[in-house]
Amino acid sequence: MLKKISKLLQKQNITLEEHKLIIPTYNRNKYALYAYIVFGVIFLIYLVDLFTTVNLGINGLFVYVALTLLVLYPLATKTDNHNEGLVITAKYIIKREERNSLIVIEFDKITKFKDDKDELYIIQNSELIAIKKDLYTAHIEIIVDILEAKGKTFNKAKDFMIRPIQIKFDGDEIKIEDIEVDETETEKVTAALYSDYGHLTPGFLEEIIPRNTIIREVVLDGPHLQLKCSQLSVKEDHPENTGYGNLEVDDSILVFENALIMDFAVRDSNERSAKYNEFEVTSQNLIDELTNSVIDDWKYGKGKVMFIFKAGLGNVRLEIKYKEVIIGWNSEK
Repeated sequence: MLKKISKLLQKQNITLEEHKLIIPTYNRNKYALYAYIVFGVIFLIYLVDLFTTVNLGINGLFVYVALTLLVLYPLATKTDNHNEGLVITAKYIIKREERNSLIVIEFDKITKFKDDKDELYIIQNSELIAIKKDLYTAHIEIIVDILEAKGKTFNKAKDFMIRPIQIKFDGDEIKIEDIEVDETETEKVTAALYSDYGHLTPGFLEEIIPRNTIIREVVLDGPHLQLKCSQLSVKEDHPENTGYGNLEVDDSILVFENALIMDFAVRDSNERSAKYNEFEVTSQNLIDELTNSVIDDWKYGKGKVMFIFKAGLGNVRLEIKYKEVIIGWNSEK
């Protein structure tokens, strides 16, 4: 099979390098086996009846009917495809379904993925590879692991699994090796907070509801803005929320990495008709205006957020542009 696959790949200007060939494992039908045995016994009795003086009552018509029901029908309905196979390389997942055709998908160019109860569907534009779980049981997990590491399951809850990897082949095994990269600024900021917060996750700001959240402390850590808060409501799509419905947490923090203040304005009244006055962006002004304020409204955008805070008898409007957000908390209600 590999020689044929290699020739077909050469037609697509692809060289088959390090790889793993996976042959589907078909569950043998034990009832078909019993049928063959029963037919063998019937045929043996027929031969005894035919070539000896013993009359066992087995005639040719009976043997023909038995052959049709016990042998020919099971063979005709057999679903084994001896042309089928999967090939995993460091770059591609390849499926052969027919003798002279291949479906070749590049891991990094996968556009859609679906994990059904019985099959995995891997799609690159118009190309689709369907993998039946019962035929490739031993390798389904590693295939999914590869896709999760490359961010190709398109599951936000699995974004934390995305990382640079190498796909290695050790004898009969497919292995994933992480590629060591320099620690990112997000990782450094997160690591510095681990001792203070039991739960920390980069991203997923849209899964946070900060209604009536009190800002207990404002910390400017270099280019990063920390808002140490009271309670937050965490939606069920957040990876740290493993239950059903929103999760209510306390002793929380919002960290905006490389924060750039786009708008900082104050008004002295809660009246909607009152005008905001631009305020000078200084560390002390941010601390003075935001400490003990309450988040009254918010609007999330891509890489930016706008908050309205209740502060005394007035309001503070703050718009932040940021590189990444880190959300943490300690206790759950």
